[in-house]
Amino acid sequence: MALLLDTSTSMAAEDFTINGKRQSRLEVIKSVLKDFIAQRSNDRLALIAFAARPYAVSPLTSDHAWLQANLERVRFGLMEDGTAIGSAIGAGISRLRKVEARARSLSFLPTGLTMRGM
Repeated sequence: MALLLDTSTSMAAEDFTINGKRQSRLEVIKSVLKDFIAQRSNDRLALIAFAARPYAVSPLTSDHAWLQANLERVRFGLMEDGTAIGSAIGAGISRLRKVEARARSLSFLPTGLTMRGM
């Protein structure tokens, strides 16, 4: 499974309040992803961050502790701003293309406010 995480500036919007503290969309989705990864103990997962272009944060791995550590390092400003959905999907498909598995999937986590690369 490839996880595609939007890191465009639209994810900086602090429209969530958790435990009385304003949180950005990116921080909230990273928290959700941590829980998701913890529940997928038998799956190999890849993480691709994207804005104007995709950035491979992690190849397919079953080392979820390593994946979680790399998820923590995801932040704004890793690349030019934008939301290159098509490029992110292409990168995810490339990661999964040669995988021998019963099923392959992409999980897409964008805000979709500034689309590029379709």
